[in-house]
Amino acid sequence: MIAMWLRFILVLALSLPFGVVGYFAPSSLLEWATSLRGKHPRAVRLGPAIGLAVAITVWAATFSTLSIWRHLALGTHAFDLGVYDQVIWNSSQGRLFEFSLSEEPLAANALNYLGFHFSPGLLALTPLYWIVPDVRALLVVQTLAIASTAIPIYLAAKQTLGRRMAALGLAVAFLLTPATGYINLFDFHSVALAMPFIALAVHFLGNRMYTGWGICMALAMSFKEDIAVVTLALGLYIALKQRRWTVGLGGVAGGLLWLYLAVEVIIPHFRGDSYYYLTQYSRFGGNLGQVALSLLLDPRNLLGLVADPARLEFALHLLVPLGLTPLVGLEGFLTTAPVFGYLFASGDPQKYSIIFHYSAPILGLLFAAAALGIRRLERFLTRSTRRESRRARPVLLSIMCFLLATSALSYFFNGRGLASIGYDASSYRPAPGASALFAALAQIPPEATVSAHRDLVPQLTHRRFVYLFPDVHDADFLVLWEGDDGADQSDQPEWKRQVSAALSDRRYEVLFRERGFVLMRRLARGQGST
Repeated sequence: MIAMWLRFILVLALSLPFGVVGYFAPSSLLEWATSLRGKHPRAVRLGPAIGLAVAITVWAATFSTLSIWRHLALGTHAFDLGVYDQVIWNSSQGRLFEFSLSEEPLAANALNYLGFHFSPGLLALTPLYWIVPDVRALLVVQTLAIASTAIPIYLAAKQTLGRRMAALGLAVAFLLTPATGYINLFDFHSVALAMPFIALAVHFLGNRMYTGWGICMALAMSFKEDIAVVTLALGLYIALKQRRWTVGLGGVAGGLLWLYLAVEVIIPHFRGDSYYYLTQYSRFGGNLGQVALSLLLDPRNLLGLVADPARLEFALHLLVPLGLTPLVGLEGFLTTAPVFGYLFASGDPQKYSIIFHYSAPILGLLFAAAALGIRRLERFLTRSTRRESRRARPVLLSIMCFLLATSALSYFFNGRGLASIGYDASSYRPAPGASALFAALAQIPPEATVSAHRDLVPQLTHRRFVYLFPDVHDADFLVLWEGDDGADQSDQPEWKRQVSAALSDRRYEVLFRERGFVLMRRLARGQGST
C-alpha cells in the first residue's frame, strides 16, 4: 500500500519538469510552429487526426495481440470470458442468452444470462459468430471498442479546448491510462462495449445535441444495467449546469426507470430470485430504493467510504494519470460521483480495484472533466502570466506536457502492457503441454457435454453445456488441470481431493494426461474403467 502511494507521488513529481519545459518553450520553437501553420495549413489541420489514427492502430494491434496470447497461455477464465463466449455462441445458434456455467452447482442444465445482467446489446455480437466462430474474435472486438473510445474523447476535447493537438494529447492519455489496459486484458466484459457510446454521448452533450446523447446512452445501457447510473448523472448535469430541465430530468427519469426495470423486474423474472448483486449492498438495505436512500440520507456512509484507503487508492489510480485535472473541472467531476458511489458502496473489493473492469463506465466522464479542468487552468494561468510578463506563455502546452508525462509514467509504474513494470512476459507464453492439450481437446465432439477447470473452460464454450469442475453433472468429458501448474485453488487440499476423486471415478477413462492436464471420457453405461 505504501509503495503504491509513493508511486503516485513519484509520477506527479517526475511530471512537473515536463510541464516546466513546456512553459518555458523557446520562442524560436513557437515561431516555427506559427510559420508552419501558415505555410502548411492542411497538414497542420490533418496532422492530429492522423496521429490519433496511428495511436489507436498501434494500441489496438498491441492489446489485441496480448489478449489473444493471454488466452492461448490459459490466462483467461470461466468467469467471465467463458460465460460471455457461451452466451453469445448459444444466442448465435438460436438459444438466446442461454449458458450453463455457475459458481454453484446447478439445479437445471441451462440458465438465462438475463437473470444475472440485463445486457440485450450482446445480441448485436451474434452475427460475429456466424462469420468467425472463435472466442479470439470476441477479444479483438473488445479491444477495438475500447480503442475507438479515444475518438469521441478527442472530439469532445477539441470542442472544449479549441486545439487539435491538445485534444490529441488527451486521447493519447486515455490509451496510456493503466485502467484502459486493465479493462482490456481482464477477459471479456459487456461493459467495455459501452465505453465508446458513453464517450460519444458526452461529446454530444457538450454540443447540446440531446437526441444524439439520448441514443448513445440508450445503446450504452443495453450492455449492462448499471450504466443507467451514468445516464442519471448526465441527466442531472444537463438540468443543473446546462439549464435544460426537461431534457435533464427526462434523462434522470430514464436512467431510474431502466435501473428499476432491470434490477427489480426483468432480472428477477429470468433468475427466479432477487437481483444477486444487491447482496453486495446488504448493509445499506434490502432493495434498490433502501440502498439509495441510505447512501443519500446518511452522510456518514459516504464519508466512511471515501476515507477508506483501498477506495481512495482506486480513485487515485484514475485521477493521477490525468494529472488530477478532473478535480479542477469540478462540474464535470461531479458527474462521476454516482458511479464512484455505487462502486465504493459495494461489499466486493473487486468493484474498487484497478485490475478489474469496473472502472469502464467512469473513464469517459473523467476525461470530459479533465478537458474542463485543463481549460480552466489555462485561462487562470494565462491571465496570471500576462500580468507578470509582456509575452504570453504557452500555458496549454505546459499543461499538456505535464498531463502526457503523468499518463506515460502511470502506464510505466502501474500499467500492465508492454514497456511497463507490471508486464509479465510469462503470462503470455503457453503453459508446458498446452499444445498437446489443445490437440486432445479438438477430439471432443461439439455436441458433448464437458466439465472443465476454470482456466480451460474458455477453450470449450462453443457447445450448449459446459460446466465448471467440480460440478460434473454427468458430463461426457472431464478436463482437469492438476498440480502446481493449475489455478491458485490447486494448493488447497479440497481441490486436490476433488481432482483425485475424479481420477479414481470408474465411470470415466483417461484419454490424455500430460504436464498436469487430464482429459477423461465417460464410459458407456454398464462399462467400468479397469
